[in-house]
Amino acid sequence: MMQHPIIPLIFSVITLIVVIKQCFVSHKFLKGKVLLTFLIIFVNVLIYSFYSTIEKDEILLNITNWGLLAIDVIVGLIVISTINYSHSKDTLQAKLTNSINQTKYYVLLDKKDKVS
Repeated sequence: MMQHPIIPLIFSVITLIVVIKQCFVSHKFLKGKVLLTFLIIFVNVLIYSFYSTIEKDEILLNITNWGLLAIDVIVGLIVISTINYSHSKDTLQAKLTNSINQTKYYVLLDKKDKVS
């Protein structure tokens, strides 16, 4: 089981882009997800920069491969939760807009899209 550290690094950067998109969609800064994603990118860059040294020691290489697999799983969970949240928010907003367009009454929404 060999995995080059560039693969989790690419996935982590894509995850960062998706999390930043979710921050724009939800109009708030999701500091937990952003900090976790930056931490994962930092660990990936460290592993990538020292990978030539790590390759020489078989035990350290095995530990690194398992760590990279764990990073892949964490990144996958972040992406799944982010995409699921963004999709549900978009669906709710579309349903709300559709119901407002079909009714003859007008609804006032505040900054957080709550009915006033």
